[in-house]
Amino acid sequence: YPPQATTYTVEFYYDGVFSHYQTAEPIPGFFGDVIESYTDPEEVRGGYEVDRKENFPLTLGMDADSNVIKVYYEKIEGEWFTVTFKPGTNGRLNGAKDDVVVENIHKGTAWADAVKAVPEITADFGWNVAESAWDAAFPDTINDHLVFTAQYVKDDSLWFTVTFQPGE
Repeated sequence: YPPQATTYTVEFYYDGVFSHYQTAEPIPGFFGDVIESYTDPEEVRGGYEVDRKENFPLTLGMDADSNVIKVYYEKIEGEWFTVTFKPGTNGRLNGAKDDVVVENIHKGTAWADAVKAVPEITADFGWNVAESAWDAAFPDTINDHLVFTAQYVKDDSLWFTVTFQPGE
C-alpha cells in the first residue's frame, strides 16, 4: 500500500491565547509519521518560556483536524512587574479615588513603552497638587514592582481658623 498523505499544524499560544501557526498552510506528511520537532517562526517573546506541549510528539492520523501540536508559552515568574499609581488622601486620579494599575510589564521595559499615560491628578477642594506631583521620580526602565502616590499641599487661602471667645 502506498503511504496515505495527510497534514498537520503547529499552533503557538501565549498565556493560553492563540498567537500564530508555524506555517500559513497545513504541513504535509503521511499517515503514521511521527513528528518529533517543530520550529517557532517567531522569536519567543521576552519573559516567556515553554510551559507545556500538547500532542507532542505527534503520530499523524488521517484526520488532519486532529493532527495538531500545541505549544504553550507562559510568563517566567519574577520577570513581570506592576506599576501602581495611588491617588493619596486629598485627590483623585483620572477622576476617581481608585488606584490606577499597569500590569504585565516585562523586566527591563522602558518607562515610556510600559506606561503609556501617567494618570491625571485632581486635588480635592482645599488642596493643590504639589510641585512634585508624585512621591518618587519615574525610572527610565521598569525592573521591579513600583508604587507612586500623588502628593498635595494645602491651599491656605481656603482654610480658616475659627476662635471662640468666652462670653457671658
